[in-house]
Amino acid sequence: MGKMPALLIKNADIITFDPLRPRADSILLKDGIVLQTGTYSEIQRNYEDLDSRTLDLSGKTVLPGFTDAHLHLGALARRKLALDLSDAASRDELLSMLLDRSSDLEADEWIWGVGFNENNWPDGTIPDRNDIDGTGIPNPVFLVRICSHVSIANTAALERSGVRNNTDGILLEKEALPIQVKMWHESVDRDQEEKLLSDTCFELASLGITSAHTCSTPSYGLGENLEIYKSLARKNRLPLRITYYSDQEDPNNIEPADFDNRLHYGGLKVFLDGSLGGKTAALSSHYEGEPNNIGILNHDSLSLEKIIGKAERDSIQIQFHTIGDRALDQLLNAIERTSISPVPSHRVIHLQICRPDQLNKLQELGLTCDIQPAFVPSDLYMAVERLGDRRIKWCYPWKDMILHNLLVTGSSDAPVEKPDPMEGIWAAVNRINWRGDPESVWRPDQCLSLMEAISLYTVNPEIAVNRGNDRGRIKKGFPADLVILNGNIERTPKIQLRDLRPQYTFSGGKLSFGKIDGWPDFA
Repeated sequence: MGKMPALLIKNADIITFDPLRPRADSILLKDGIVLQTGTYSEIQRNYEDLDSRTLDLSGKTVLPGFTDAHLHLGALARRKLALDLSDAASRDELLSMLLDRSSDLEADEWIWGVGFNENNWPDGTIPDRNDIDGTGIPNPVFLVRICSHVSIANTAALERSGVRNNTDGILLEKEALPIQVKMWHESVDRDQEEKLLSDTCFELASLGITSAHTCSTPSYGLGENLEIYKSLARKNRLPLRITYYSDQEDPNNIEPADFDNRLHYGGLKVFLDGSLGGKTAALSSHYEGEPNNIGILNHDSLSLEKIIGKAERDSIQIQFHTIGDRALDQLLNAIERTSISPVPSHRVIHLQICRPDQLNKLQELGLTCDIQPAFVPSDLYMAVERLGDRRIKWCYPWKDMILHNLLVTGSSDAPVEKPDPMEGIWAAVNRINWRGDPESVWRPDQCLSLMEAISLYTVNPEIAVNRGNDRGRIKKGFPADLVILNGNIERTPKIQLRDLRPQYTFSGGKLSFGKIDGWPDFA
């Protein structure tokens, strides 16, 4: 990257997360890095001979660029091609939406629907292959529940994919993989996928995101194409810093310097169980009203210990998808028996059900907790139905995690939830339904403070990937990865936090969102 001009941002509310200078009203950027933070007079005095442009923010907030610490970016991009079923209010309405889509397609074209949630329907019953076949739709149809752990296929899709041993078309966990592979092979080409991914990265930049920890899980049909990320970085079309995890072997061919430090290998992803909404999360006792269902463990304990042991010998960090408390018990026991040392500190994703004794063990083992604050407004009614009053006290214990001195990061798990950090911050401090009904506040003792919530999306994710010493803060010598909001976050009532929007996003000093005349960007 060539030399860049200097930019002096002044009259701002700058929250740096630099313990030596936590607050500032001005910041000077040059050549993609932070030259200094402090007061306007300090910077003027130290750099009086520097020719710089000035941006006066009139008290608006500047934060380190946001990080989404766990999402499936490729899957989010591809969903632009899908039929959004999130607004379907019933099974009949979903089937009607499929008929409408079929009328616009040739008979052999796939219908891919995503995001349906039967918990919002009057009878709470998902359709099966017979329901879809009964509409007379000739197309192969493949539907994915909001959690991505339950799918539905009609007869045409099952036969086209060579799946012959399924009777109702309802597919749990990896059972859907052959259909997803077949659908993508027939529906999307390389150039189309690159454009979709580039567009999605810039959409995330418009949300203030400068870094994303994406997870490639081909075993669940949520694979990422690493070569596309490399191509975008070379073309100056990658506005995000990508940390790449995969449920496959280490790609071993990412050299960050080759891609302007925009692409790093993070480690391995391991799914221990399923989802709470899909009733496949592994619980220590049965689902409410279903005495024969305690969910699904994807690994036996011995195979899990072998995975952990090999990763640690190779110094590879692991992300563990862990939703149910039985899955968390399995993980904690395996790490305790196997772990060589707490470095690299492995990451536990979701932890939707986490008992007090498990919090103690998480602290003892030095694990990182990767949470999704938006899950509470989405799940608070469903979770009670799945777990009952006794176990609901163990759910989403974010404040307790912080009180146990655990490192906690924030993310969306997109495409499960929208990848909007301001919505995540709003959910973390309010713990309320999406309508914002005051009476819906759930376990207010677990609400986070504003600074705790912001740290989930700024400094903490970089610490989680062992880059806290050079990213995630607004500090001298750090990359100029910043988000400038259109208001002051500390003066905004907490119930209105999600109404604040980014006005500018800088990634490595270049604008990835917003326009300043003559200032370098990613165009």
